[in-house]
Amino acid sequence: MITVKSRLHPINAFLVPSFLFILIGGLGLMLLVVSFNLVNNGTVDSILRTPIYGSVVFLALMIWLLYSYQNLCKSIQITDQGILFKSLLKTERLDWSEIANIELTGKQNMMMSPMEATKLTLKNGESRSIIAFYYENMDSLRRALEQVKACFAEGLKVEIRGRDWTTTSLSPIGDVNTFTMNRYRGNHLLSFNGILIYGSVLFILYLTLFAESPNSVQTNTTVFVLFFAFFYGFFGFQLHHFFLSDEFMVVKNHVWWWRIHKYRISDIKEVVFETPYRMSTSLRITTKDFKSSLYPAGSLKDSTWHSLMNEFLRLNIKVRNEAIF
Repeated sequence: MITVKSRLHPINAFLVPSFLFILIGGLGLMLLVVSFNLVNNGTVDSILRTPIYGSVVFLALMIWLLYSYQNLCKSIQITDQGILFKSLLKTERLDWSEIANIELTGKQNMMMSPMEATKLTLKNGESRSIIAFYYENMDSLRRALEQVKACFAEGLKVEIRGRDWTTTSLSPIGDVNTFTMNRYRGNHLLSFNGILIYGSVLFILYLTLFAESPNSVQTNTTVFVLFFAFFYGFFGFQLHHFFLSDEFMVVKNHVWWWRIHKYRISDIKEVVFETPYRMSTSLRITTKDFKSSLYPAGSLKDSTWHSLMNEFLRLNIKVRNEAIF
C-alpha cells in the first residue's frame, strides 16, 4: 500500500510562527517587567494600575496563535483507505467513503486572510482544508488527491497508483524567443514599487554624499545598504512581467533580471489573478502536476491585466479572477 506523506515547509510552518511567538512573547514580557517595576518603585500603589493588562492580551494572543498554527500545520497521510490528519491536540482519520467532494485548488479564509487551499467536503456537511502555504510538497498531496477524485468520478475503489511523488512529470523547456511573443508589461519606473525602490536609493544616496562628517558617511552607507536590500528585495519581487504565445509563456522581472520562468501552454492547469497579503496584483500559475508559483506584477495596468486574462481564456486555460474587475 502506497502512503503519501506531507512535509511541512521549514520557513512558513516553523520559522515564521516561531518569530511571531518570540515577538509577541517578548512584548508581553516587557510589559510585565514594566508593571512590576512601577509597583516596586512606588510609582503606583496597585498592579492593576499598570500596563499588565497588555501582558494578558499578548498571552491570550500567543495561545490563539498556538492553537491556530497547530490546527493549520497538520501532518497528513494519504492512502488507499483514507486520509489521516494529525496535529498536536488531535488525530483524525477520514475514510474515503466519508468524503463527498474534493476541490483541489481554490481559496479558504484562514487567520483573516484568503489562502490557496485544497478543500475536502464531507458527506455530513463539514469540511477540511489543506493550506498550501504550509506544505513543502503540496503538489504531491494534490496529485494523490487528484487520483482519489478520479476514482470518485468513475465509481471505482480508491487506489493510489505508484509513482515518484517527489519529482515533476513535465519535461524541461529550452530557449524561448520572447521577441515574437505578446508582451504584458508596464513602465516599472513609474509604478508604486519602482518609485519606492529608486526613490529610496536616491534619498539615502543623497544623505550619504552630503554627510557632514566621516562617521555620518559610514552610518549612512550602512543604512543605504540595508534599505536598498529591503526595498530591492520586497518591492523588486513585485515587478514581474509576462510574455505569451500560443505555445509558451515566459515570466521575467524588471529588476531581478536573472529570474526567468518558462511554461508550455499545454502544461498550465489554471491561472489565478489575485492580490495576496495586500501585495500588488499577482498572477498565480499552476501546472498540471500542481506546481504553483506566484508572480506579483505591480507595473501592469488594469487594461493590460484584462488583455492577459482574455488571452488565457482564448487559449482555453482555466482562469480564476479574484482581483481584476
